[in-house]
Amino acid sequence: AVAQWEGGNISFEKPLLVTSRAYSGVMVAVKNEHIDMRVTADHRCLLIKRSGQVPVVISAADYWQQHRHLQINAGVYGGGRGLDLTAHEITILCAMQADGCWGNSVRPTMQWGFNKKRKVRRLLDALNAIGAPYSYRVSQRHTVFNGQSYTSKSHVILVGVCELSDTMQSLLGKEEEFGSWLLEMSRSELDFFCAELFLWDGDSVGKNRWYSTVSANVDWAQAVLALSGRRARRGQLARSGCKNLFSLGVSLNNYSHTANVVCSREYVERETVYCLSVPSSFVVIRRNRDVMVTGQCQNFPRPSDDPRPVKLRSSVIPLYD
Repeated sequence: AVAQWEGGNISFEKPLLVTSRAYSGVMVAVKNEHIDMRVTADHRCLLIKRSGQVPVVISAADYWQQHRHLQINAGVYGGGRGLDLTAHEITILCAMQADGCWGNSVRPTMQWGFNKKRKVRRLLDALNAIGAPYSYRVSQRHTVFNGQSYTSKSHVILVGVCELSDTMQSLLGKEEEFGSWLLEMSRSELDFFCAELFLWDGDSVGKNRWYSTVSANVDWAQAVLALSGRRARRGQLARSGCKNLFSLGVSLNNYSHTANVVCSREYVERETVYCLSVPSSFVVIRRNRDVMVTGQCQNFPRPSDDPRPVKLRSSVIPLYD
């Protein structure tokens, strides 16, 4: 299934048609801080006029002229059937992915060590609310930095073997990673999850930055945020002697401006291009670090006795024009 966009809403649909072909002609690369596409010159691009928020479809070859338009980067997914997670369980899920570790036992136990009292209070409130068995202690930690000795407190929380720890590991796995099960969350679960993320591994005030050392987690967080009406751009911070730190720059806006877009053209010989068709004719894509909404190709099947696609782009009127 692919993510189909229609009027600001996103649903997952099985493509009506998927094709590939050897293409000789002009490829257009469109790029700025939040836009990254490389498509054929006649590819249909969906933009919004800033005056009146009117959708408009243009060809990629004309993208460079659209300086007063907006590129759509996100939409709202209706949600799946639901995982039956309470808000407190989603809090614990996010806390475990960000700061927790599994204990060494046949069945999982969960453990956290915090310096921030804000996180301690939030996790304890969630554990108390669902009646989970846990222990809590404060220990002293000594570190040496630049020849100076420092003492700090570490707040340690341990959850023993229970149904909660089994549920958390069934979702996160032993590597504590997000997965496709996020798409099964209901819309209300997704809304709470998107807000909770930033309280553990992100900017808890501005809610515009989120971090993880696990690349797959950043990919899934970006997908869920884009499916929740937020523009999200992936990044990476280099840290000497440490694990790579991946990041997301997040905006509550579902669009970006085209004013500073750079368009370049390149002639290619027999380059393989891929096309798909969905009912709405618009899809959500990701290229490199950015998520965008764009048009599909207009390919339609021949009669049933001939499975080859025929190109009918010139005879089609876009959904928005």
